[in-house]
Amino acid sequence: APASGDPRVRRQCESLARAGWTVYSIGLRARGEPAVGRLNGVIMLRTPQTRYRGPSLRAYVRSYTEFFIRARQLLRRIMARGPVDAVQVTNLPNSLVWAARAARRRGAAVLLDIRDPVPEFFRCKFGDRFFGGFGAWCATVEERISSWGADIIITANEPHLRITAEH
Repeated sequence: APASGDPRVRRQCESLARAGWTVYSIGLRARGEPAVGRLNGVIMLRTPQTRYRGPSLRAYVRSYTEFFIRARQLLRRIMARGPVDAVQVTNLPNSLVWAARAARRRGAAVLLDIRDPVPEFFRCKFGDRFFGGFGAWCATVEERISSWGADIIITANEPHLRITAEH
């Protein structure tokens, strides 16, 4: 579910589209952006919600849960039109990989693109507050469980790969 604003994932999608693949991108809708559109051969499907960037952990969880449900529904609609060969999930959060479970059961390969090491992200975001250390531990467990839902895990570079393998 790549975001049109992520240059690395956007290039991946556009390369697949140029190679003749039908590529759907499921993401958040920016203000003024249509729910459905095309960008350089990629079919853009946008959910009616904006990105949450505040300090509330509860609001983060609610926002990600809403997107998970909407992304899963959109993917099911796509699968109703025909087979899906592959689904790439770009974190945050890694658990979005489970939105692709139905596609994986039907034979689609699932790629988990871990752009950000979530435990380290959590420590940076919430610091030494009560949930800091515990949250980082939970994020490590979430990353490990999410990895079970993927056939392939992609990281941005070797140091990131080492950190992810440690988790």
